[in-house]
Amino acid sequence: MEKYTAMLLSLVMVLVLLSGCGGSKTDGESASSGQVTTFTMNSTTPNATFDTPIGKIITEKTGVKFDYMTVVGGSDEATQKYDVWLASGDFPDVLAFSPASMAKYRDAGAIIPLEDLIDQYGPNIKKKFGKFYDLLRDPDGHIYSIFAPNLVEKIPDIQASFVVQYAVLKEAGYPEIKTLDQLHTILKDYVKKHPKLDGQDVIPFSSPDPARTYLNAPIAAQGQPDHGEFIIDKDQNVHLAATEPLTKDFYKFLNNLNKEGMLDKELFSLTWESFSAKAAQGRILSGFVPQWIMGGIENSLTAAGKFDQLYAKFPIHIQDGIEDHVNTITPTNSTNNWSITNKVKNPEKIIQFIDYFFTDKGQELTRWGIEGKHFEKVDGKRAVKPEYAKERAENPTVDAQEGYGSYSWFTFGNGSKLEDGDWATPVNPDTVEQLYNPATKEVLAKYGKQVWADFLPAPEYIPAYTWQLNAPSEYKGLWKKIEQVLYRGAPRVILAENDAQFESSWNELVTQLDQAGQKKAEDLWTKTWKNYLETYNKAVQSK
Repeated sequence: MEKYTAMLLSLVMVLVLLSGCGGSKTDGESASSGQVTTFTMNSTTPNATFDTPIGKIITEKTGVKFDYMTVVGGSDEATQKYDVWLASGDFPDVLAFSPASMAKYRDAGAIIPLEDLIDQYGPNIKKKFGKFYDLLRDPDGHIYSIFAPNLVEKIPDIQASFVVQYAVLKEAGYPEIKTLDQLHTILKDYVKKHPKLDGQDVIPFSSPDPARTYLNAPIAAQGQPDHGEFIIDKDQNVHLAATEPLTKDFYKFLNNLNKEGMLDKELFSLTWESFSAKAAQGRILSGFVPQWIMGGIENSLTAAGKFDQLYAKFPIHIQDGIEDHVNTITPTNSTNNWSITNKVKNPEKIIQFIDYFFTDKGQELTRWGIEGKHFEKVDGKRAVKPEYAKERAENPTVDAQEGYGSYSWFTFGNGSKLEDGDWATPVNPDTVEQLYNPATKEVLAKYGKQVWADFLPAPEYIPAYTWQLNAPSEYKGLWKKIEQVLYRGAPRVILAENDAQFESSWNELVTQLDQAGQKKAEDLWTKTWKNYLETYNKAVQSK
């Protein structure tokens, strides 16, 4: 009896010890023991939270959650904030930021190499990158950040960035708009008949911020891929887009609009927020608005029932005969690079967290949501539940409340497939058209199209965009000088009162950009680009 009593007491003690190890939900424990580790992370999304139905399941699966340190404003404000954090040493555990900001943290020793951690804890990361895995590496051979592979087979939701309001097209009889001159004509005719909307002056043409006006818009109007401030020629030489002859022609288009009172009077002081507010009123008739900015604007217009003020998306060129190379695919989506800072004591948990996103189940949860609530299987294929689709249409905030689409940092891309052969995201060639409202379908039908992507040429595969690469160290100082000259000189060109003043202002801008170091900047980037092409070719050919 004494023997069995002793054994019983020993068993009770073991159970007590086990319950003590597993019952307290403190940070730093593994997911397998039911504990949750909370890390800090930057976010540019107001009121971002992990406390959503989908976020809670991610935490259940990974044992990790995040508290967000919100950064307000646009990309410039975010960069400044990251610089302040770096200088003070008061930065979060994880940073998702641009390659340029990542390089600053890397050079300061504030982020850690990740390749050994990935070897041990990231099998799915390596699997999904496949032959492109070495593209994660910096020139020193280390991996300092992780981003998403681009596994897209078809781009179903791509759209051009020149936008024109439905009301303008309807008034003009739904004409083809392929050149800036054609756009100018229909805007001029429309404004004569409809100078105001809801008692306020309409704004025939605008764009969200100066960078879009001075660089991105003329690059797209030349049919070139979005290499930030650059255009790359057929010999792989990099050129600053601001002084290209066709950029001058684009500035002349803006100049003509301005002389006729059709250019946004606040064009040179706009931010994404102020632009979006005006566009959501329905006053902006056309402009250059990238897809990632347009989405929120059209949600607001739809919620307000302003369907005539929604926008068609056209590839519009400076002149006839320009070949369009805007529709491009790269092997990675390295716009937000996840880096782990040197303050983290258990970085393996973050790698395991990221690795979950590289699994098919992780992709399904973060892109499709919860089965039975957000999506269902129809004939063996994933489909958004009609009830949830209806709720989304009636309540634009429901996605944020559910966490639907809030954790898509490592998406394989719209138009990619999972191992079951089904689409990886709800935005795919089978569903894009279904997501359009009746007004959009009607406009597309007028042009004989089903989706906005139909206006674009077939996608081309390119190795990367320049803004995905680490900028040459000398370029940072040069760009500050170049940017100051551009942001000071371009408005003078665009706002010139007559042709003679336009020509003199343009020539002055070209001269000042040369004096600011344009040639050196182009040489640095040409060397960087060609070095990357060597790395890219070796990485691809060696697999």
